[in-house]
Amino acid sequence: MLTRLINRHNRVERAQGMVEFALVFPLVLVLIYGIIEFGRLLFIYSSVTTASREAARYGSAVNRVGGTTPQYLDCAGIMNAARRAAILTPINNSDISIRYDHGPGTATIATSCAAAQGQNFVLGDRIVVQVTVTYAPIIPIVRFATFPISSTTGRTILKAVEVQGTPVASLSEPKLYFITETEQGPEQEGRDIRVILDGIAINNITVEFEFAGTATPGADYTINYTLLSIPAGTLSGTSFSIAQVLDDLLDEYDETIVVGIKSIVGAKTKEPTTHTMTILDTETDDPLPELGFLTSQTSVDEGGDSKFIEVGIISPPFASGKDIQASLVLPHGGSAIASDYSLSKVNFNLPAGVPSDSAMVTALADNLYEGVVDDVILTLSDPPVNAVLSSDFLRKVHTVYITDTDTKPKAYFDLASQITLEGVNARLKVLLDKVSSLDTTVTLLAVNETAILNSDYQFPVTEVTIPAGSQEATLSIPILVDMEVEADETFKLRINAVTNGDIGVPSQHTVTISDTSAPPVAKFESSGKPVSEGDGVVGVRIVLDHAWNQPVTVPYSVIGGTAVQGVAGDYTISGSQVVIAPGSLYEEIPITIIDDPTDEFNETIILAMGTPTNADKGSPDQFVLTIADNDPEPELFFAVPLQSVTESGGEVTIDVLLSVASAKDITASVLVSGDAAEGQDFTIARKTITIPAGSTKDTLRITVLDDTVPSEGSERVILTLVNPVNAILGEQKVNTTTISENDFCPYISTWDVRLNQGSSAMRIGFRYYEGQPTIYITEVNVWWNDGKGQKLDRLEWAGKVIYDPKPDTGTQPTFITTFLGELADRQYPPTSIERLMLIYFTKELEGSPADYALTVKFDNGCVVTR
Repeated sequence: MLTRLINRHNRVERAQGMVEFALVFPLVLVLIYGIIEFGRLLFIYSSVTTASREAARYGSAVNRVGGTTPQYLDCAGIMNAARRAAILTPINNSDISIRYDHGPGTATIATSCAAAQGQNFVLGDRIVVQVTVTYAPIIPIVRFATFPISSTTGRTILKAVEVQGTPVASLSEPKLYFITETEQGPEQEGRDIRVILDGIAINNITVEFEFAGTATPGADYTINYTLLSIPAGTLSGTSFSIAQVLDDLLDEYDETIVVGIKSIVGAKTKEPTTHTMTILDTETDDPLPELGFLTSQTSVDEGGDSKFIEVGIISPPFASGKDIQASLVLPHGGSAIASDYSLSKVNFNLPAGVPSDSAMVTALADNLYEGVVDDVILTLSDPPVNAVLSSDFLRKVHTVYITDTDTKPKAYFDLASQITLEGVNARLKVLLDKVSSLDTTVTLLAVNETAILNSDYQFPVTEVTIPAGSQEATLSIPILVDMEVEADETFKLRINAVTNGDIGVPSQHTVTISDTSAPPVAKFESSGKPVSEGDGVVGVRIVLDHAWNQPVTVPYSVIGGTAVQGVAGDYTISGSQVVIAPGSLYEEIPITIIDDPTDEFNETIILAMGTPTNADKGSPDQFVLTIADNDPEPELFFAVPLQSVTESGGEVTIDVLLSVASAKDITASVLVSGDAAEGQDFTIARKTITIPAGSTKDTLRITVLDDTVPSEGSERVILTLVNPVNAILGEQKVNTTTISENDFCPYISTWDVRLNQGSSAMRIGFRYYEGQPTIYITEVNVWWNDGKGQKLDRLEWAGKVIYDPKPDTGTQPTFITTFLGELADRQYPPTSIERLMLIYFTKELEGSPADYALTVKFDNGCVVTR
């Protein structure tokens, strides 16, 4: 029984174990397969990484395959190196990608090995190899998607590197240089300027660059580094882009970029240390800009109105790197004539970078009624310089419209009334107050009062025409004889209408017909009148109280006045009498006023009337014509604004001028200022200006005093014109006289020289100004601190030992006072500037003393220190 129970129990346990095994076995199997796949994944990743590294290493080596092809261009060799490194991982040529660049973060040189054939590689360029393998699980228990495993390795190509000689114990500082000294190319290529390191950077390297040339930074090229930092450990052959050319849209001249190594720390330099890049600009790259008027028309009003007319670049980028020139076609077109307008210029210049130029057109005042709008047509000549004319007609031609602003002329009678006799025609004039460019027609109307048309007078003309350019028309009205004794009779003439003009005043003229037989009375119209010097020809009118049937002759003469007669004086007068025609009521004495440039007082001309013929003399029989001066006061100014003189210069003359001679005495005061001391540095004879009438110059005199104060610097005497009388101040109303120092102190120059092992010297030269008087050194003081191991040995003057401290091993400061009175060769200017020498011992190969002071005294009071 017991045995059966035990057997039964064993059977149950075996069944349970099998069930448990069946449950656990799949999990164990999955775990085993996972370990296998993960190990396979790591193996493939390691193989791909090794393959990319070995391929890049092979491509960066210096060997040449077959003696001709460098390894970085051996496409098959690079791929074979990758496959050899991953022998258990199948890698195909299509899984290997090869490209080349200038370094991390730079532009790609070639995207494949095949494309790199024929390219020019330089030190610092890299080969970059990428290997990519697709991973797929070999046990598809779970459906994992395939994915790529990739590795990329870049290495600097060891190009033209030769290793010779025996290894050295320590590395030397690398040298930095530009890859080439000169280079040129079109701007669209975007070339860059590079420097390269010819050894491994032992320490951190700092390089400062300086830029020059005609190209503009930011516009023509970008500056990548003005201060380049190269970390320690940077490999030999690494290159750096310092600047890169930009492609602009400007048509411009060829430009240059000059880059130089200004300073370097942590490395040395070798040639070339400068690089000149010539940027070539071609018409295919940047075409010539289009030029034209910026607007098609301009309107100006007659009488001085001005507007600018602009000629400029009308095509993008609206600027040029070259000077552009263009001109207007002459003569200009249009209805306007030359006296209607003025142009400030006809040639346009656009310097490089300037988008436009302008000319000013001004409509001139002619005081001439025209009644129309004139035009000026301006055309640009073809071709301009360094540009092309726009094909748009509205850009090649510009029209200027000139609007007439003159008012219409006014027509009026020359007299408001007159007295005439029966049988004597009434004469009068119709006048215009201004010249017109059009014919002016005046319509007249006769109005009877006590005189009757066709019984007492006739009126044959009802209108008169004043031609363009004229200002008067004469009327002659017949007066009839009726043989009756009667009272005076009157009729009126009126201006009824004006074509191309307006009605002025007086517009009505009264004619009185008298029966008297008494002769007329002749007299001046008034006792005098003022005129301006610029009025030209003026008339002095002699009038009759009534018309006469015979000519009236009136003599006259000049009896006085302050004005001078003659062409070189103030006026001219022709003739000695006037004749008043029958029927006329007046005649004028013409006097020509001469407009001189002299500022003067008002002047007078006194005329006297003689005894008339066929008339009686009336009053006033004298006439005073006053000529008012129209000239501005002359300008008073210094002949020169600046001048210089040395302290030993003596007397200095300073001219004060008038812009034009005056008829008046000119006076002014002079203010004296500046940092020169009056009485100590200079004296001035007077502080007033007097220029008599007719003269144009006065002269001031400054006497410069020569003092003995050394190194006081230049001093100034400033004269200022103030309070002018009968003149105005010109722009040069200030004169500055600079008094230059002639008591100069020498100055010290020092430089170090290596004498022999353990001994150095500091040479001290005293430089003096040429032409200065001889001075003498009286004392030399030297303070020397030998605390840094540099022992003062001796002090020499012109090869003679003047002090020998016999230095010991102490470190106390040394103070030396040496008088040179006993030395003959101690004067300056000397024959040589290397006169004083401090000789000291030093443990360093190079270097000057760290702590010293030097004071030298001269017999003129100068004390110089170093």
